[in-house]
Amino acid sequence: MANHLPLLRLISIYLIALVWAPASSGAGRSSDSTAVNAQAISTTADTGQRLWCVAKPATPDKLLQANLNFACGEGGVDCTPLLEGNACYSPDTLISHASYAMNLYYQKHGRNYWNCYFQNTGLVVFTDPSYDNCIYPPQ
Repeated sequence: MANHLPLLRLISIYLIALVWAPASSGAGRSSDSTAVNAQAISTTADTGQRLWCVAKPATPDKLLQANLNFACGEGGVDCTPLLEGNACYSPDTLISHASYAMNLYYQKHGRNYWNCYFQNTGLVVFTDPSYDNCIYPPQ
């Protein structure tokens, strides 16, 4: 069960993000309930709220692998913490590794909503997805 805690945490973060809507942003919901709401994110970012980027739980493995390859390659982020024996290796799952790499890319490239798009597989969240010794760098 301990190996599944990071995945369960990502799922709970995803569910919270789906139902959360800032009361004062005036932002409307998209017809796609999982779409990133740019106005809400910009409003929150302006207030100093910490934000992270994670993979949507239902993302197919092929897309998770593509996100991981992009972020750790062309995207220019240091994915050393994902290597065996390092802080974010366990659990050794695509969703966990892709989420960590996607967040690094999001943080490194300006923390704009489009830096977490990843072909509509990324989700900006307000709850820290860090676990154990694996720290997701915040905004």
